Amino acid sequence: MYLHIEKSIRDKIEELRTNNEKIILNLNDGAGKFSDNKASCALDLYFDILLVNSNEDLHEYGETLSSDIGPIFMKPYSSVYLEQENILKKGSLGVNVLSGEKSGIICNDVKIKK
Repeated sequence: MYLHIEKSIRDKIEELRTNNEKIILNLNDGAGKFSDNKASCALDLYFDILLVNSNEDLHEYGETLSSDIGPIFMKPYSSVYLEQENILKKGSLGVNVLSGEKSGIICNDVKIKK
């Protein structure tokens, strides 16, 4: 699996990233130490890009996704929502949109968090 990241978003991530922080594509489903979504039964999918300390224990995020900016960690079961080729780009309203190459929009507001 691969995540193509639009240059403006790559630039923003690199601007925020310090000390080789690890990058996570977090399915914000209420499970895991980085999830802040309390509605784990929501019908919409919520993904965030998280920048975390390079020493952080990421045992819950045991799968990696290749990308334009290197490996991105994710929960293993997150992959069922992704395609082989995925794109993170700015949408028409200026929000970060995650989409699959074939199926279209997966998440229409991917926030970048530290």
